[in-house]
Amino acid sequence: MIRKMATGIVLSLLCGVGVPAALAAESSVSMTAAATPTSSTSTATPQVTSAEGTISSVDLPTNTLKLAGADGKSWTLTLDPAATTVWRGKTVGTLAQLKAGERAEVRYVAKDGKSVVKSVEVESGNQ
Repeated sequence: MIRKMATGIVLSLLCGVGVPAALAAESSVSMTAAATPTSSTSTATPQVTSAEGTISSVDLPTNTLKLAGADGKSWTLTLDPAATTVWRGKTVGTLAQLKAGERAEVRYVAKDGKSVVKSVEVESGNQ
């Protein structure tokens, strides 16, 4: 009887205090290790930059848009037919509707060494 009681106490101590504490310590180490990034690649959202000016040229076969700013600065930007949105006022337009001489605000991100256009907003007077 004393043996059964001693075994019960030992088991309850192991199950009640020792094992959960050991598991808690082990799980906190695992959680810490899991939370620490193992890769050096960044998954941050690319920063969107905007440029305003006059469209100098649009070359759809090469997906290139050239924009000239009022201050003399110029940009050569890459259009992404699957992801670039063209706005003409509140209406969505197409890349084929972009014309040289139109004033526009272009939002783009740096990707693989290129400035990839996210959106082109043509000024309302150009429609």
